[in-house]
This record gives sequence, structure tokens and C-alpha cells, in this order.
Amino acid sequence: MVDSGLQLMSAPSDPDDVSLRVLSAWFCPYCDQVRIAFLHRQLPHHVIEALRWPEDDPAKSNMPYEKSEELLRHSPAGLVPTIVSSDGVHAISEMIPAIEFADDFSCPGPKLMPADPWEKARARTTADWIQRRVCGAFFETLMPGDAERQSAAFKQIVESLEHFGNGCVGPYFSGRHLGLPDAVLFPFASRIIYVIPHYRGEDYALPHSPSLAKFWAWYDAVQQEPAVIATILSEENLISSYLRYADGSACTKVADAIRDGESAHDAAAGSIT
Repeated sequence: MVDSGLQLMSAPSDPDDVSLRVLSAWFCPYCDQVRIAFLHRQLPHHVIEALRWPEDDPAKSNMPYEKSEELLRHSPAGLVPTIVSSDGVHAISEMIPAIEFADDFSCPGPKLMPADPWEKARARTTADWIQRRVCGAFFETLMPGDAERQSAAFKQIVESLEHFGNGCVGPYFSGRHLGLPDAVLFPFASRIIYVIPHYRGEDYALPHSPSLAKFWAWYDAVQQEPAVIATILSEENLISSYLRYADGSACTKVADAIRDGESAHDAAAGSIT
């Protein structure tokens, strides 16, 4: 269930509703990571738009975000996604723990983490590695200014996706079921495929090369998952939401870090602020 409309940004919780509350932003890939996990597990939840551009106006996307009272109450830094218990007592804002959290509930959907302890450790390590190697590099490729840094970041993305693809058991990372690494990578993979070449040109298009064949096979399989389909933005919305990064006007901690020559991953810390 998705609560849409900014009038719901600070909507009170229903005391009879046991669903978790996902404080989110529709354009945020980190929020999509959590939504994919929750939808896959069929974990009851409400998605609450808790962060927006000023007055919800795309023309003001280069200004600091407006954040709901509920979001700031549970995450003083204003991080999305933030997962809140139905009673409003507990909250989680860290990315990987928030995704893994879905496996702690009794739900009809398959678990995200493999039963085998060795494969579970490999999946967890890979998810952390994706956040470090791919997610931050996406923003570093997109932001203008340092051509060498952009080129190095895109090269890192390509090499990382090659490595990920070679590690897939198939059709997903750990086998037959969607898992933690798949949920972490897909939102950024789709943005790498569509957003980067739109703003940076065909030299930054992800190639359909033999070395990426296993990655593309993984991508084709994952994008057909119902939990993933439910999170996919239109190409128009996907591209327009990153104009502020592509033209260098974004007013976020991630953008500030890149302009200062620092790590985009470290600035994001798994969430958007």
C-alpha cells in the first residue's frame, strides 16, 4: 500500500494497524531497496512520502529538501528510508539492517537471506560491497566537474557489475529466489542503465559486452519480479529526478561531498539526506 500526496507526510498512525511505516521519497533508490525487500516478503507496510522538494515543485529540486515532522522525530538527520514500527516506538534508518529486517517477520514471501550460513555470509558481504562500489560511483559519474573522476567512477561501475555477474549462482545472486544483493543492486542498476548515458552520452552507456553477459542475464530476470516491477519509475521520471545532479545544482550531502572531492558513499551512508 502506498500513501501518496504530501498531505500524508505527517499522518498519524492507526492504533489498530500493525503495518510498518516506511518513511520514503519516491525518487530515492535507497528507498526502493527496502520496498523491494518488503514487497518480496509480503510484509505489511505503508509507504509514506516524508521528504520532498520545496513545495513539491520539481523546479526547486536544487534546494534543500522539506522533511516531515514524523521523519525528523524518528531520524533527526532526516534520513530516508526510515522504518517505523506501527506503534511509533521503534525506528531503523540504516540501509542493510532495514532490508534484512524483513526476514525477521513471519511472512508468506520467500526469505531474502539463504539458509546456508556460508552463502548467507557471501550475500551479506556482497550487499555491503555493492553499496560501497556501485551506489556512490553512480553519483560520482553523474555529477559534473572532474572528468577524470567521472571516468574512473564509471570504470569502477562496469568492473563491479562484471564481478557481480560472475558471482551470480543464477538466475539471482544466490540462486532461485530474490535476495539481499539483488534488492540492493537493482535500483542503482536501472539508474546506471538509463540515467547516466542520458546525461553523459553514449560513452557512458553500459555495454552489452561478453564480460557483462551474466550481469545482463541477472538484470533481465530481476526486472520481471513483481516486487521489483512495483518500484520501477517511468524513464521520464527517472531521468528528470537526476537533473539536479547532472547539472551540479543538487543541494544534498552526497552532492556536497563530490564537489569537495570526498566519497559519495561515505556521505550517503546508505540513505539520502
